[in-house]
Amino acid sequence: MNRHRLMTTLILLQTTLAGRLHTLRESDERGSETTEKVLWISAVIAAVLIVYPILTGKLSDWFNALTFGGM
Repeated sequence: MNRHRLMTTLILLQTTLAGRLHTLRESDERGSETTEKVLWISAVIAAVLIVYPILTGKLSDWFNALTFGGM
């Protein structure tokens, strides 16, 4: 299931970046500021893609370790 979620996220990332690049190519604003913003967005998305599975796994393990007395 995690593999499917990762692939979906990567496809969404690729589609989003392709859309942004298309918008950049269509617009008259072609400066380094716009390129810098796209690179920062890509870096943040990459960081989320790395951290999300780690946190999800740790939280899942923590919730599975919880025991409720008397049940």
